Amino acid sequence: MTLRQRSMFILASVAFVWSFASLGCGGGGGGGQSCSAQNPPDVSGQWNVSDAVITDDSCPADIASVVADQIEGSVFDVTQDGSRVTLDDGQGDVLNGCVDDTGEVDANAQQKGSVEGCKVSISISFSGDLSDSPTSVTFEFSVHSSGSSCVNTTCMFTLDAQFRRASGAAQLGAGESSPAYLQAIDRALSR
Repeated sequence: MTLRQRSMFILASVAFVWSFASLGCGGGGGGGQSCSAQNPPDVSGQWNVSDAVITDDSCPADIASVVADQIEGSVFDVTQDGSRVTLDDGQGDVLNGCVDDTGEVDANAQQKGSVEGCKVSISISFSGDLSDSPTSVTFEFSVHSSGSSCVNTTCMFTLDAQFRRASGAAQLGAGESSPAYLQAIDRALSR
């Protein structure tokens, strides 16, 4: 693997691992938007992700496509307490946010970390009207990396997908584990 491929592998690995960091309602550790809807609809339940498509991408290598492949087929468990919502992919990745009176969910998360001298900051925003199923949702990622062992970049990518509420409590499909994800990145960078 070349130095550029190695740095992209590290960047993509870090980007996925930290893309779904758990923070307070509205992002920024709870200091974002206020969750004040008076009568939000019930948006709780298990939601299956399909048809993930990259609609905008300024990131190097195949970072966005690897994350899209990881999100495709995953299941998010959405819990609700009044107008506060939590989206959990079942693998320890959690987004916290709010639902308004029409069913529009907005959730944000941010995380920073470092791997092998590569500092990475990831912000993610999720939005979608979960009052109906199926429904279109949007994931927006902002990635900043710097350091001696990775490509220094600031980039963004957007994924649009379909959310479909699972019937009953059955989970339909599951996200891949990290080792499969790392193997997918390795294959993408080895082309």
